[in-house]
Amino acid sequence: MKRVAATVVVLAVAVGVLYYLGIGPPLGIGPFEIGAAKSKPAPGNPGQRGSGQGNPSRRRGGGRAVTVKAETVRVGDVEATLSYVGSLAPNAVVTIAPKTSGRVAKLFVTVGERVKEGQLMGQLAKDELTEELREAQASLRVAQATLKGRQAELENLKRRQQNVKVLARKQLVSREEVNNLETQVLSAESQVDLTKAQMLQMEARLDNARIRLAQTEVRSPFAGHVSRRMVDRGALVSASTPLFEVVDIDRVKVGIAVVEGDYRKVSLGQPVAVKVDAYPDKRFNGTITRMSPVLDPRTRTGEVEIELDNPDGVLKPGMFARTTIVVERKRGVLMVPEASPVKTAAGYGVFRLTDENSKVERVEVTPGLNNGGWVEVTGDLRKGDKVVTLGSSLVRHGQRIRVAGEGPRAGSRRGRRMSGGEGRGQGRRQGQARAEGQGRGQAREQGQARGQGQGRRGS
Repeated sequence: MKRVAATVVVLAVAVGVLYYLGIGPPLGIGPFEIGAAKSKPAPGNPGQRGSGQGNPSRRRGGGRAVTVKAETVRVGDVEATLSYVGSLAPNAVVTIAPKTSGRVAKLFVTVGERVKEGQLMGQLAKDELTEELREAQASLRVAQATLKGRQAELENLKRRQQNVKVLARKQLVSREEVNNLETQVLSAESQVDLTKAQMLQMEARLDNARIRLAQTEVRSPFAGHVSRRMVDRGALVSASTPLFEVVDIDRVKVGIAVVEGDYRKVSLGQPVAVKVDAYPDKRFNGTITRMSPVLDPRTRTGEVEIELDNPDGVLKPGMFARTTIVVERKRGVLMVPEASPVKTAAGYGVFRLTDENSKVERVEVTPGLNNGGWVEVTGDLRKGDKVVTLGSSLVRHGQRIRVAGEGPRAGSRRGRRMSGGEGRGQGRRQGQARAEGQGRGQAREQGQARGQGQGRRGS
């Protein structure tokens, strides 16, 4: 019996502790009817524990708030661009070589110097050619003197011929003498013609000597910069031996290989923005000047050439270039962060904040051009609306949310949690007080009953 009594006492204490903590099952008898009534959830009251079935907002996603980040819808300009890479090249490059052989006598420029068109850059030895020129000049002067002498002789013969003809008409000279004189005149004329031809030959030889002498001078064919010098003074070179390389970098060009799908989007005269690693904060403007009429069958790309002005010479051939071609531009369009649109089976949509930023609603949108982390959208949005960015994949239509960084809202929620806990504690204490009061009342009634029984037995 003592063991049974001890067991009953332990069970009673355990039930009392559970009831005090608010987690005991309702017993439905004696003082525990109060605990049963307090633990039974009121229909449709979402504030009590264990009320998941009576809380329709939880089933709609309006239960626990999800922390998200939001941005404001804005109006801006957006562009569709093509980006390609290439290398800078000079507008013109030429290797300069002499047209004659000889020894390099002088070099007047070195690498990096700017040269003008026709500027003398080098000189080959010209002693022998100078002597050839003097010899040709002397030969020409001899031919000229010979021509003068034969022309004078021809004139003399022609005068004699006229005198002989006069005498022949008077029959003072024979006919044979007249014929001999005519033959001498014809011979003199042929000698004059021969001397003239020889003189032309001498003039040509003189011109050739002058040309060969001029070829010992190496000059720049256009204005530019000396990029290479291949020989030193005293070197023996032959014709076509490279001496210098000159480049024109007042304008530079970039060659890019445009893929087949983008080739129709570019055209001659289209502006291009070019950036180089040497000047990361500077943008250079260029223009498409040449387009290949055919595509490479191996790579399916077409060669496009872009030219840029380079008056300061800051752009150097060989630099790595990044080109950007604007193929479409829109102004004054609605834009949202690129993380906002969420794709579902129904299409794209964004979650707009409502009810003082405490809930979200899904708005169908159609995304467009993307520009710098922001994307163009069309739909039932207005400038100034707030949309979810970070966390857009975690929310649903009607979802309760909390915007990250809004401290007062988070603090008020903690206050609600604390007030709810205090209310539950006060309820437990009131129930315990009622149970203790009922127990004291029952004890008084039992004492009065015992006193009345003892009085009857004594009488």
